[in-house]
Amino acid sequence: MGDVTLAVSQGFYSSMDEQQHLSWGGKVKFATASTRIGTGKNDYAAQLIADQISGRFQSLISIGYQVLGSPAGQQLKNGYFGTLGGYFQASEQTGLGADFKASQVISLPGTEQRELRVYASQRLGIDATLQAYILKGFSDGSPAQGVGLMFYFVP
Repeated sequence: MGDVTLAVSQGFYSSMDEQQHLSWGGKVKFATASTRIGTGKNDYAAQLIADQISGRFQSLISIGYQVLGSPAGQQLKNGYFGTLGGYFQASEQTGLGADFKASQVISLPGTEQRELRVYASQRLGIDATLQAYILKGFSDGSPAQGVGLMFYFVP
């Protein structure tokens, strides 16, 4: 199992017709993975997110800054990241989406991160959602590929 991530977000603007939103968010990636697949250090991030809803489609863009924990013997660089994505509400309970994430170089020598994530979400109840995803990296600084499962709970 990889690292465990805790994320929170809070909206601070919605248009009069509720079709555009702005929110801020924070994330902590706890170093729970073995050091073979993780750094062994916590990472922190904050971001600003803008989204727009048009019918059953939602588009979003975000920009953020991350503070990375450095493992022994290596100094990782903090930096900016951004995401561009879309989500389609296929039914009341199910959605499909994709997002592309890019970030600055985090280590020297190194390369920036560029990755595409495609996912399906299933609402499990009024407060919980399960999401499965596949990931494809497009730079040496990203994983070549990956799969994952996320559980969202919104009280």
